Amino acid sequence: MPNLTTYPVGYLPGYYPYGGPYFWNDIYGYRYTQARLSRNAVLAIDYINRSAVPISSIEFGLMANGRLIAEVRDVGTFSPGVEIKHEFGLSPNVFPLQTGLPRCVPLRVVFHDGTHWKNPRLPALERSIYTR
Repeated sequence: MPNLTTYPVGYLPGYYPYGGPYFWNDIYGYRYTQARLSRNAVLAIDYINRSAVPISSIEFGLMANGRLIAEVRDVGTFSPGVEIKHEFGLSPNVFPLQTGLPRCVPLRVVFHDGTHWKNPRLPALERSIYTR
């Protein structure tokens, strides 16, 4: 499993509010719970805002074996052309991935001017990723 101390220089913790568990209503309309950042299960994402407008929030889906296995949400002001390197906590239950080709796809973006973008090719809904 990934170890926080082995990541390349420049990765910082992604958004996670202070206090209790972090929930939001995801692109599928369900309440998703994002795990706290820990040494047990980490998703490191390196991305660039290619639009002309700053991003306020972005949701990513972690895919493995063609299935959505986890989601994360980053919140802030992500300016056009700036590289963002953030780490997010995952549930340890997503491992083992059983594939050498995991990928991370954007699911939804909210821009600073209030406009939204939704991935037109959303992965199929996987109800098993939601906390009961």
